[in-house]
Amino acid sequence: MEDWEAFSEFLSNRKSPRSLSESTADDAIEFLLTLPSDRINKVVGFLSATTFKEIDGNQNQNPFGSPIVRNFLKEEEYGGKKSVDDALGNSVTSSEEVETPPQLKFPEHSITGFEPVLLISCNDNQDSEETYFINYIFNELCLRGFAPLRYDITRSIVNGCPEMLYRSRVCIIIFSMNYASSSECLDGFVATMNYLKANSLLLIPVFFKVSLEDVSGQSCYFEKAFSRLENSVQASQILKWRAAMIKLTSINRYHYMKRHRVMLAKNIFKDVCFLLSSETNGIKHPFEIILSLVNCSQSSTPHIVGLWGMAGIGKTTIARDIFRTQAGKYDVCYFLPDFHIMCQKKGLSHLRDEFFSKIFGEEKVFTDICDTKPSFTRDRLLDKRVLIVLDGVSNARDAEFLLGGFGWFSGGHTIIFTSRNRQVLVQCSVKELYQIPKLSEFESLCLCCYFSTEENWKKSMSSISDLVNYASGIPLALGVLGSSVLSQCVNDEEEHLRRLRQHPPIEIQDAFRRSFNELDDNEKTIILDLACFFRGEDKDHVVNILDGCGFLTDLGIYGLIDESLISLVDNRIDMPNIFQDTGRFVVCQENNEAGKRSRLWDPNDIVDVLTNNSGREEIEGIFLDASDLAFELSPTVFERMYRLRLLKLHCPTSNHCKVCLPQGLNSLPDELRLLHWERYPLRSLPRNFNPKNLVELNMSYSNLTNLWKGTKNLEKLKRIILSHSRQLTKFPRLSKAMNLEHIDLEGCTSLVKVNSSILHHHKLTFLSLKDCSHLRIMPATVHLESLEVLNLSGCSELEHLQDFSPNLKELYLAGTAITEMPASIQDLTRLVTLDLDNCERLQHLPPGISNLKAMLTLKLSGCSNLKSHPTLGALFLRDPECLNKKITMEESVPLKLHSAIQESRDGIEDFLPAFKYPSSNEIPQESRPKVTCDTTLGAKRSSFMDPGELSSLSPMVPAKFRSFPRSLAEISRRRRIRECIEKLQDVIPNMDMVQFQANSFCDFCSEEELFLMH
Repeated sequence: MEDWEAFSEFLSNRKSPRSLSESTADDAIEFLLTLPSDRINKVVGFLSATTFKEIDGNQNQNPFGSPIVRNFLKEEEYGGKKSVDDALGNSVTSSEEVETPPQLKFPEHSITGFEPVLLISCNDNQDSEETYFINYIFNELCLRGFAPLRYDITRSIVNGCPEMLYRSRVCIIIFSMNYASSSECLDGFVATMNYLKANSLLLIPVFFKVSLEDVSGQSCYFEKAFSRLENSVQASQILKWRAAMIKLTSINRYHYMKRHRVMLAKNIFKDVCFLLSSETNGIKHPFEIILSLVNCSQSSTPHIVGLWGMAGIGKTTIARDIFRTQAGKYDVCYFLPDFHIMCQKKGLSHLRDEFFSKIFGEEKVFTDICDTKPSFTRDRLLDKRVLIVLDGVSNARDAEFLLGGFGWFSGGHTIIFTSRNRQVLVQCSVKELYQIPKLSEFESLCLCCYFSTEENWKKSMSSISDLVNYASGIPLALGVLGSSVLSQCVNDEEEHLRRLRQHPPIEIQDAFRRSFNELDDNEKTIILDLACFFRGEDKDHVVNILDGCGFLTDLGIYGLIDESLISLVDNRIDMPNIFQDTGRFVVCQENNEAGKRSRLWDPNDIVDVLTNNSGREEIEGIFLDASDLAFELSPTVFERMYRLRLLKLHCPTSNHCKVCLPQGLNSLPDELRLLHWERYPLRSLPRNFNPKNLVELNMSYSNLTNLWKGTKNLEKLKRIILSHSRQLTKFPRLSKAMNLEHIDLEGCTSLVKVNSSILHHHKLTFLSLKDCSHLRIMPATVHLESLEVLNLSGCSELEHLQDFSPNLKELYLAGTAITEMPASIQDLTRLVTLDLDNCERLQHLPPGISNLKAMLTLKLSGCSNLKSHPTLGALFLRDPECLNKKITMEESVPLKLHSAIQESRDGIEDFLPAFKYPSSNEIPQESRPKVTCDTTLGAKRSSFMDPGELSSLSPMVPAKFRSFPRSLAEISRRRRIRECIEKLQDVIPNMDMVQFQANSFCDFCSEEELFLMH
């Protein structure tokens, strides 16, 4: 109870006293900052475990258990590698330790597009820790879209863009003891405070290694400074110093703590966003960019601009703003909002009559003339400046009909179309196409601030962050959700946001529905599958599965991209959170009963349907994350789901799922395209299951001993994954799977042989039998002309290999029992990676290995019986991007040198076999090199600064070389390279000849390859 009493006393001593029940998370953090660092974690642990009801009978939420306090305790600098105790109590930095401040990063773009923020300090690099912190804030602001201006009072210099100084609206002042170092600094501080007041700048103070008592004059430090300076200045000046400091203490502030400076910088950024948005929503539409597109038109040609973007991104708002600001420059102006909706309400012909009546200024216009004589419109508007905006165009033909064609536009005419579909704009003869970008994090926070009061800002910080992440930079979502979550009296914002995700507001539903309703049936089915099941998945993988369902998936995906509903990020399907949730909501509206919906993804719904055997024919897909779940299924669980095409029961976490079938499984739907059932509990699949439609079979970690009896029709099967099915004894019968591309049997430890039926899979590109520790027989793969990856690593009983596919790119044989490589390896001219690590019985490499011209990686570590071979030295790495690749050998064996040296503009890297150092007592002290015996040269980049120093290695046996130090990158001429080689010839045995060969890799970069031959 002592801690509660201390906290209560802390609250009562504040300028605005509060009771325990009135305290906030900010009060809790300020209290924690007054404690010794080694007590913080313990105090929070005790206080957060107690409720206010136990203390004063009040039901209010305990601030010490809030997310804000948890974030305060989270040590971001350690990246989660240390515990909170380590981060808070045991990470004391030595006073002698000096950090290197990060280099300032100025914005690369035009400074005029950034919001200027003034950063004031009084340091002049006297305190390296303060310099580091200031630079960190500076860089954080730059990365978040600001233009920070650093002003140091000691030098009166603005670091940044000085002309932006007078545009600053926010100032961050780092207040430290350095301000009291001289009267000049104190005078500068007073002048700064006066400037901030005169220009109404919003101020964010950060107390750096000073307390509130220090600044307010209640401690002796600043008083001593004033006493020291009072003989040199007038008394009135000291009064000004004190008044400025007292003014500073009246403003909400931050206290610097080294352990939390990363989080502090992020909180300062969020406060900057809030302050900047106090009078405006802070959103800067790409108005100026679009305006430049509109105004850059040549006088002789019309200007047709298209604004493209997803629903809710702000197309209409921007188009309306452009129209309002530019209408005064034109003779004829016309703006039609919601073109598609207006066509449905009024009819296209009626809209057309209104359009021509408006632009001609006549009550009735005979539009037939415009059709029969296209030049009629052009002639009448030839000498007039015309501005036309059609908003929400979904059909190019409708727009063409309304306008009387696109051919009458001439110089001085500006036409702006907005649409969610890129192809519609292309069909409208748009010359300038602009995609409206999502809001940045800063802009999103500003829009959230617009709906939040200052009192709720810090209180709702965690909810605001969640809202910003969820809204994905879409203004409509931020506006609707922000208004709902932040401006209303909501007790639990996180729970409220979760409910809004399950039942999206009507405005968001309407935005999605407008796009969804315009899709064809193929695209509608695909978008719902993506929203329910495949967000974040590889696009090619999704195409394979959905093509097997009979959809035109590639066409549909790119159609959805044009509709701005989805995007591709690193070839993975991505869509905004609100579109995913709204798509799922569309599915939920199909039926109140989960068992009668087309798609199931919610664990509670799925478990309820499966355990109660309530699934019906409407169900097409089930994706269940079964981690930590345990339930039993009846043998007839899938009998009435005969339209089920996608079934995935997986455990993405390390926790094992326990889906039991105590009475077996009678059947699986024949319509299945995807059967993904991790930890499948039975020995085989149902006898009557016909996998004729299967595209992918994934039964990893299963109890399967055999897939099925006999041969099945598998003409659509492309991927089979049975990895870590330890009971699997027979290779699956796949002779009719003529389209098979991927086989993964990794970790099937009971598998003894691979039958010859595998030779019929001419489309197979990937085959993994890794860690099949009892595998003894592997047929030749030479007839698998499409095979690119073969992994036999860990097959410790595999002694003999037959010929390989000539198109192999990656071959993994680590840990096998082979004694020699097939001679046909010389034909693998496309081989990039060869892994022979820990092949302890391997004695020879075939002579033709030197023909592997595409080789980038050769691994030979642990090949303890490998004898030297005269052709190994001829291998070289010729790709100019292979500077980070290396050939490794970590056993001390009598293998001759194998290396490749490349010279480029950036430097020289050397790839040498890696040998172990001899024990330290074998090397005379005077002959030891500058690197330690257990350190590689790659780790000691500055060990050898000059070729002459290599002489210190000459008495040694070859050391554990991985790569030359980067200092050798300074050696750019052949003469210097030869000096190195001459030294190396004395160091490394059996290196008799050095041959240079110059290759020009590109027009502007001449590089040299150095081949070390013997």
